[in-house]
Amino acid sequence: MIRESRLRPETLDGFTVQLASNIETLEDIQTAKKFGTSGVGLFRTEYMYMGNKELPTEEAQIKTFTSLINEMNGEPVIVRTLDIGGDKYCENLSLRKEANPFLGLRAIRLCLHECQDVFRTQLRALLRAGAAGNLKIMLPMISCVEEVIQVKEIIEQLKKELLKEKLPFNRDIEVGIMIETPAAALQAEHFAKLVDFFSIGTNDLIQYTIAIDRDNEKVAYLYEPTNPAILYLIKKVVDAAKKNRVWVSVCGQMAGSPQYIPLLLGLGVHELSMVPMSLGAVRRIIRKLKMHEAEVAAEKALNSSNAREALNVSLELLKKISPEVTDLAFRGL
Repeated sequence: MIRESRLRPETLDGFTVQLASNIETLEDIQTAKKFGTSGVGLFRTEYMYMGNKELPTEEAQIKTFTSLINEMNGEPVIVRTLDIGGDKYCENLSLRKEANPFLGLRAIRLCLHECQDVFRTQLRALLRAGAAGNLKIMLPMISCVEEVIQVKEIIEQLKKELLKEKLPFNRDIEVGIMIETPAAALQAEHFAKLVDFFSIGTNDLIQYTIAIDRDNEKVAYLYEPTNPAILYLIKKVVDAAKKNRVWVSVCGQMAGSPQYIPLLLGLGVHELSMVPMSLGAVRRIIRKLKMHEAEVAAEKALNSSNAREALNVSLELLKKISPEVTDLAFRGL
């Protein structure tokens, strides 16, 4: 009997969905492989900086990234550049306290305006490690095309440096962005002309679209992934990606939550990245679904008037295809 982790995540009518893992450390790779991951959809580099007395050197980062590539044996490894700020603090960067850090110098803004030397070191390490295999660079918290253009200019400068130094690097490394702000989602058509891929970070996309602090218990009831506005933004990003032939995934908590899988697939998302332990449940759902049914459900959810109505559309489909899957979904509510 074939182990479940080795079963193809394919719908009943033949659509294959790529399932990848979100990880924080090199050690997480073994867990991801155990659950049958198809690559790393998100490697959080901030944990290489947080809690350490010194910033990681270029060589130390190359070693980590190369180890990731080797462990994945040709499967894609997507590395998110430094995402510090908001609820993540790094003493070594001497960050100034802000009244509203989630709307301040966070992630790419911080890298471009406060610690570009640190950022350049990380990008050099990624370029050099990329010579070892299938590594991609992902930029977090993008909100305007100027940020992408600036980063790409820095990458080109670093490529020239590495050529002069006669160091091997990936000259054609893929660069993508996280879609985490409404601004990025609404401008997806423009971004698609500048990057190789999108990864929708639903956690922050929901937070910024609905204007709530997702860690604030007083407004937690408003944090609803199936809010029709969120579904609309996901669909808009997917449509822009398809039109411009760039691939798109979801790497937020929605990707690993059983109750949302029919809607995400129906909206056109065919790559999902999640914590490794969610891979089994998501794989089981995919293997019981028909893509046509998911597309009909997504269209109905998009036309719903509220989040609960949209969620019920998904739960009804889950109940139809498998009662035990519906039980899993309800546990996440």
